Amino acid sequence: QVNRSARHLSAVVARDLPAAMAPTSASNPLPYFVASGTSALAFFPLWKAAAIGQSGYEVAGSSPLQKYLQAMKPPWRGSLVVIGGMTWARAA
Repeated sequence: QVNRSARHLSAVVARDLPAAMAPTSASNPLPYFVASGTSALAFFPLWKAAAIGQSGYEVAGSSPLQKYLQAMKPPWRGSLVVIGGMTWARAA
């Protein structure tokens, strides 16, 4: 009895869940990339501050907001590649 109901439940989940969660092949990828790009752009200063901290330096500022604003300042060399990679990884 238990085995039969477990098989029925797994059949229902296998039938209904993928259709409800996975995007269809006809779905538009643009909203995923826009959301991923927005997230990557917003969190880039946090990534940059973490990279500076891992290098043994400290981001100037006494509050978290000041540190975030300090991390947004130049140099921006390589930032396009980093943001592009973060966007691609989040959208995939």
